[in-house]
Amino acid sequence: MHPYLPHLITDITAAHRTEISLEEKQPISFEEEMEELEKWVEGDDPDPDHCLGCYCGLDAINFPPPEQLNDTEIKMVLEAFRKMMFT
Repeated sequence: MHPYLPHLITDITAAHRTEISLEEKQPISFEEEMEELEKWVEGDDPDPDHCLGCYCGLDAINFPPPEQLNDTEIKMVLEAFRKMMFT
């Protein structure tokens, strides 16, 4: 087993979200939502802080290159990541 794998699984587990912040509960108008969608479709990032890492705290640098892991280890990481995504 890759020596970094237990730490990575722990980091992914720590990224699970148990509640939604009040900021995310604030509704936006239909027009504002459509403006954001139009910007996204046109390739303009409406808010650069809206990345996956901003929500879960994980960055690509946290993950070892896939060639350093065997198939079983990759499946372990994917399963932990999948569970985190459903939170």
